[in-house]
Amino acid sequence: MDGKSANYIILPGTYDPASSPSKLGNALSGGTSRIAMSPGFELSGSPPVLSLQPGIVATSASLYRGPARFESAREPGQLLGDATVSAQGSVLMAQNVWATFRRTQDDSHIVVWDSIPDMSQLPESLKGSDMNPIDIQSSALCS
Repeated sequence: MDGKSANYIILPGTYDPASSPSKLGNALSGGTSRIAMSPGFELSGSPPVLSLQPGIVATSASLYRGPARFESAREPGQLLGDATVSAQGSVLMAQNVWATFRRTQDDSHIVVWDSIPDMSQLPESLKGSDMNPIDIQSSALCS
């Protein structure tokens, strides 16, 4: 790059100069690049492959912005941490992961198996409540 530092938010996938903006491609492949990974993410290979370990990432703002908290998939019965998905936040789910959340508003449960980039886009009956993961499982942990 040009001596200036730049911050990028990149989501899981494969990145190379042909599939990503040139600045991002240069940043990922440049010899002077310094990549700071958020908890739960791994970067490997050439072209670079960014992957999310089995689990979820909960962010405080929509579109995966704001402070993030990673919760890994657990064996059934293992306790989870204290991640909360804000009613204004988002949830990034790893492949082959499903999670059960408890809504703080009414104690009801919702099962999620795909990422939610903007919690405010959920159906009206599910809006307006923070959610806490109570179970996160991955087919990668199944025997």
